[in-house]
Amino acid sequence: MIMVGNSQTTNVTPSTTMKYNTVDSNSSVSSEYYIRKLPYNPDKFMKDFDKELKIETMTGTGPGGQHKNRTESCVRITHLPTGLSVRCQDSRSQHQNLKKAKKKLLRKIKAFNKQVLLRDKNARRKQIIDSQTRIRTYNFKTKTVIDHRTKKKADLNEVLDNGRIDLLY
Repeated sequence: MIMVGNSQTTNVTPSTTMKYNTVDSNSSVSSEYYIRKLPYNPDKFMKDFDKELKIETMTGTGPGGQHKNRTESCVRITHLPTGLSVRCQDSRSQHQNLKKAKKKLLRKIKAFNKQVLLRDKNARRKQIIDSQTRIRTYNFKTKTVIDHRTKKKADLNEVLDNGRIDLLY
C-alpha cells in the first residue's frame, strides 16, 4: 500500500512502514511517500505454492531390491508456471522424498528468478547504452572530425581553429 504526499496515515506505526523522501533534480519540488511493510507468511506462501505444482509418484530406479521396485516412493514435482521439475528418490518414504523435492524445487525457482532478473537488468543496461549514441568523433591522429548524424567528415583544423562547424552539416 503506497500513500503519497500528505494523505492520511491512520493506524500506521513506524514499525510497519518505511518513509522515503525524494527531491526532483529539475525543480525544488520534494515529495514524501510511505511504503507499507507486509508481513511474510510462509504458510500462505506454501499454500499458494502447492497450487502451482504437479506432483507425480512412481517406483524408484536403480539398485534397492524388491521394496524399491514395488513401492511408489519416488516423487517428481513440476512447477507449472516455470516448467522446472525435480525428482527425488533418496529415502524409502514418499513423504520424506516429497519434502526434499519441494526444498530442491524452491532452490531451483529462486535461482531461475535470480537469472531472469539479471537478464532483464542486463537488457535494460544495454538499452540505455545503445540509446546514448555518439554525435561527433574528433580524431586527432588523422586530423578529421566525423559527425555521426550526417555521416560527413571534415578537417579537424578547419573545424577547431576556424570554427567551420558548418562543414559537418
